[in-house]
Amino acid sequence: MGKKRADVIQLEPICEEFLALKGVKTAEIYRTSFRYFTQWYREKYDTKKPFEDFLNKLYENLSLPVREQSSPAETILNEYIRHLILKKFSNNTIRNYFAGLQNFLKWKHIPVSSAFIGNLPDPTGLKKNKKHPWKLEQIKQFVDMADSIRDKAIILCLFQSGMAIGELCALNYFDVKKELEDNILPLRLDIIRGKTSVEYRTFLGADAIKYLSMYLETRKGIKDDDPLFTVERANGLDKERLTDGAIQKKFDSIAEKLEFINKNGDGYNPARPHSLRAAFRSRLTGNMDGQLIEFFMGHQIGETAGAYLNKPEDELRENYAKWENELSIETTSLEVNAGKAPVNKFAEALGLIKAREKDVSDLKITQGTLIKSNVELLTQLNQLRSDLPKMIEYVVEPYQQATIDFAELLLGHEYASNEEGVPYEPDSDGMKQIRERAEEMRRSMLPVTELTQKHFSEDDIKKIKDFQKRMRSSSKTQD
Repeated sequence: MGKKRADVIQLEPICEEFLALKGVKTAEIYRTSFRYFTQWYREKYDTKKPFEDFLNKLYENLSLPVREQSSPAETILNEYIRHLILKKFSNNTIRNYFAGLQNFLKWKHIPVSSAFIGNLPDPTGLKKNKKHPWKLEQIKQFVDMADSIRDKAIILCLFQSGMAIGELCALNYFDVKKELEDNILPLRLDIIRGKTSVEYRTFLGADAIKYLSMYLETRKGIKDDDPLFTVERANGLDKERLTDGAIQKKFDSIAEKLEFINKNGDGYNPARPHSLRAAFRSRLTGNMDGQLIEFFMGHQIGETAGAYLNKPEDELRENYAKWENELSIETTSLEVNAGKAPVNKFAEALGLIKAREKDVSDLKITQGTLIKSNVELLTQLNQLRSDLPKMIEYVVEPYQQATIDFAELLLGHEYASNEEGVPYEPDSDGMKQIRERAEEMRRSMLPVTELTQKHFSEDDIKKIKDFQKRMRSSSKTQD
């Protein structure tokens, strides 16, 4: 089949109806893609209406019970791409031709994922934004390297559910409350995908629930409509919903610590959150039914999605649990439910967290008490510093002056003198004033008080008491 012959092929009405919905440039590319596909399909399957025949095959397959369905769309498109590769079409042209057919089938409610087109070539001239090909042991190292219980829970919730980061950020506590509190494993999540409004269902395995439970134990008083994951702050406030940008930054910082992650050097982290979604698919592919994987990831799979949503919940749970070991780094739901997993370790870990929280609370109380005591001590010290000059003025200096006055009085007043240094006569007015002053001082001098005891040495107190005793004795002698 030559390239020129395809230019004159007339397309079926259903193709023209679809192309009329597209822009001029896109329609031109898709029209060429449809012509080559029409020519190839006619020769291979000997039919005059290839698109009608192609759709009939796909609808017939979808009408079968889910267990009996195959993947005719992926099979036929893989054969077509192989043909284009043999005809030496460029990588980008092949990808454009596939995109046209993929978009057409999506319009007819038949989604086809490029993940199942094994020979779709990489684009040329573009830097490929690669995702890290995760191994279970590497997932475990990634979790171990995360700083907080919250981040460990986020990693495992993304990996074990296959949900997109936007869906994880949109979850509220209510979305997990019932089955979490009822200890049901694996735990069911009913989600509406923000990107496409597709309603789907997926599950969280035992590993994700372990760390999610530990994280939620740190969220005191959490309510149904509170975000499941919130911003962590130093002051403990955690009501703000966590954003995908914040999670991206966390993943970047973790990836920097791990040597096995090959950095692209182009600003993209190959271990970004979306890589865990891709790992969910790759780990289950070849084990779980392909359409069920797509359903668990919230991809559009037409009427099949409705069939899965209407399936008994226990059947979907059993399907997930059967292959959960492909997503497990510690234990599985089957092991936990059978009592073979270290369930008590969960409670033990939670108990340690609570004990640590009490220790921290006690330390904060002790710290507050010490701070208060220090403040009181500083206040008392400052008060003493303020009172010291007054004590000197009102206690020490009067005692010293009284000592001098009484000493002069007891020595017969021969040393008593006026301001010019002239001694007073014993019966002079000056000596009378001295006696009167001494008597006034004697009466005004207080006993040694508790305050005095606190701020004078024992030796000082003894001298003061002796002095008071002598003053009282002298006063009685004079009387």
